[in-house]
Amino acid sequence: MTSPFAYWQGRRVVVTGAAGLVGSHLCDLLVEAGARVLAVDDLSKGILERLTHLEGRIQFAKADLCAPNAARDLFRGQEIVLHLASRAYGIAYSADHHDEMYRFNVDLNRKVLDACAAARVARVLAVSTSCVYPDDAPCPTPELPVNTGEPEKANRGYGQAKRELEIDAARLARETGIAVAIVRPVNAYSGRYKWEGNYSHVIPMLVKRIMDGDDPLVIWGSGRQRRNFLHAVDFGRCFLAVTEHYATADPVNVGYEETVTMEELARAIGDAAGRRPAIRFDPSKPEGRLVKSADSTKLRRVTGGMTPSVPLAAGLREMIEWYHRSFSQKDTR
Repeated sequence: MTSPFAYWQGRRVVVTGAAGLVGSHLCDLLVEAGARVLAVDDLSKGILERLTHLEGRIQFAKADLCAPNAARDLFRGQEIVLHLASRAYGIAYSADHHDEMYRFNVDLNRKVLDACAAARVARVLAVSTSCVYPDDAPCPTPELPVNTGEPEKANRGYGQAKRELEIDAARLARETGIAVAIVRPVNAYSGRYKWEGNYSHVIPMLVKRIMDGDDPLVIWGSGRQRRNFLHAVDFGRCFLAVTEHYATADPVNVGYEETVTMEELARAIGDAAGRRPAIRFDPSKPEGRLVKSADSTKLRRVTGGMTPSVPLAAGLREMIEWYHRSFSQKDTR
């Protein structure tokens, strides 16, 4: 049986943000496909242990891609750059640090794209975000033009930086002939998550609070906000397929129509953990858009009908295991 990722066999591929949640799963898929992987990360947020099982099968470079010439030196002689590196946190941080999120990510993205041009790589994946969409976007959200309205208010600095990434990546394609793929992912999770305290993302945050015994469990906002979640390994699968089959500088949502409310998510985590805390809501806290779901029409067409391989229920059980690995016999606060 032919591998769905046979295209990648023998190719020289750089993954930026390789020690990140999605990046590490992407490296797994590339190694399995027979690619020659250069994994790049500054380890400011990434965890090298996510890649130790690939020792001897990938090259790893610890590098700050914002440093002068760092990206240019690393990309020389490479064929494909999959650019996942970014500064991204949960809503608790993003909502109060828009300028920082904007400035850092714009600088990083421009240095990476400039290096791609200088190295004359053949193909680039620019990883954007669903935060580029305005709060009043229709749901499920199709691939709206990048300048539609204002980015999601709760993440506007990060969303605006990613809008500019898309614009710059499209310009790179026009001016150099480099094949550019652009993806707009939804919310990722997996058992490789790195705990970031109050700045953590929603699934690990809720898992930890429930497993710590919070009762009542306080959910930010109304609890009615709906999100689509996708396991990080499925992001990797979709990223590879889109990069191979649709490098046209035309954005593709990576996410699906199915959503869950924060209240439903909390109860599902409780079911997976065998716990039933009372739930309270804090409407004074930010909650972002009421509904975020992706129109997956283009994604399914481009990828030949690719669907999630990890159902949410199975992923939540994985996150319970993550909690036990991360916090057993430790101070969990």
